Amino acid sequence: MVYIIILSGIVGLIINIIVAKQFESVAEMKGHSAENVHAFAMCFWLGLIGWIYVAALPDRTLPFRLSEAINANKRETASSQPKPEFDNEELPTL
Repeated sequence: MVYIIILSGIVGLIINIIVAKQFESVAEMKGHSAENVHAFAMCFWLGLIGWIYVAALPDRTLPFRLSEAINANKRETASSQPKPEFDNEELPTL
């Protein structure tokens, strides 16, 4: 019986480490460094509260990604504009 309790404790600890590591990578994807946020420690020691903390962190990379998307859209729109059929000629009438 004691072995089952010890084994379940070890399995729980391993799962907690894996989940805390994943939440640390989520915090890094949001643009937060590991030194400033301490996401791993928060998720490891506080569990669900730490997960909510990481989920609530603001996304610092969002403005950069949005500006990249806007610039890409501008380039795509500019390249897909149809070229006029008539250059400096009289336009046809309807």
